Amino acid sequence: MNQESKLIYISNLVSKQLLGKISQFELTELNHWIEEDDENRIIYDNFINEFDIETREEALSNIDENIAWNKINQSISERKERRLLQYIRYAAVIVIPLLSAIFLYNSYKSSSNLPELKYSQANIANQGAILYTDSGTEFQLNSIERDSIIDKSISYSAKEKELDYTDEEKAQKLSYHRIVVPLGSDYKLKLSDGTKVWLNADSELKYPKYFQGKIRKVFLKGEAYFEVAKNEKKKFIVVTQNMDIAVKGTSFNINAYENQDWVETTLVEGKVDASIKSLGSTITKYEMEPNSQTRLDKTNMKSEIRNVNIEPYIGWMKGYFYFEDYPLDRVLDNIARWYNIKIFYMNQSVKQIRYTGKVKKYKDVESILEMLEIGNNIKFEFNKNTIMVKQK
Repeated sequence: MNQESKLIYISNLVSKQLLGKISQFELTELNHWIEEDDENRIIYDNFINEFDIETREEALSNIDENIAWNKINQSISERKERRLLQYIRYAAVIVIPLLSAIFLYNSYKSSSNLPELKYSQANIANQGAILYTDSGTEFQLNSIERDSIIDKSISYSAKEKELDYTDEEKAQKLSYHRIVVPLGSDYKLKLSDGTKVWLNADSELKYPKYFQGKIRKVFLKGEAYFEVAKNEKKKFIVVTQNMDIAVKGTSFNINAYENQDWVETTLVEGKVDASIKSLGSTITKYEMEPNSQTRLDKTNMKSEIRNVNIEPYIGWMKGYFYFEDYPLDRVLDNIARWYNIKIFYMNQSVKQIRYTGKVKKYKDVESILEMLEIGNNIKFEFNKNTIMVKQK
């Protein structure tokens, strides 16, 4: 059996299994293929778990398997796709509409199990984070190739790409360091109190080299995830342009890019006080519980607190693009920051197309854009370092 025939055959087995019509021999064949390669298992697991059984059975009640499979073979032969995932996608789109293997899809109401794809890597512009010390010294962190001590007392791990201030001795005066993470990069550090911080692309954090007094205060531009070291006697405050977050020990994400029209704080665990600011004065204060989010619309200064699925808001620090009913412009903003590219919309209406799904932050942006085009009346074209977005 040649490679193309095998791919068609495996797609057929997957579809039969989902329909509940696979024989014991065919199931053995499918299991053998799954065990052959780790990528086979990843593709299969993500696909087979995408929908719950109750939803799947309801969707399959009116499907004619023979007619559907004939359409699949016709589709495969016309497209001549070589990747197994593509074959499975065509099979699912025709045989089982609600079990599409497309990694991004519209109007999907639940994102507890979302498809995940892997892409080949290509170089992106990644100049690495820059550390500015209180003495005015500048360190290009990606140029440091081995474990080192920076600025006399800061530990740097080359393997983990992490700064560690926990060995910092108490200073007589308060002094600040600043780390700037450019487009196409991310970074993590451990502050002197043990608090861990993950910084997303195009973000900046200003923080004391050593915390003093009764308040631990840092200043954020962009997006960061915090795991705050617990200290009942010293409140930890994150200051952004329009929202301040006060905690004593908890985990949360703040998305506060100054060039976007909203600010979001998403609480993972613990408790948080979120204060909305206008012209430097607090106008609204929220007490947050786990799995809640405080959101501010900067265009009208209206805010709200709501319950959310936290995964789409912290996926970036786990290595994913993760979207849950996101409009296209928000999806592309995230992609643009990571790949250090610009976006130009030739049709403004396409911004409101909505997506749900996740994909690893691999470095082949063309593959991600191709998937975004599937099932939508949009097309992406590259013009140097700019993506042109238009209707087909």
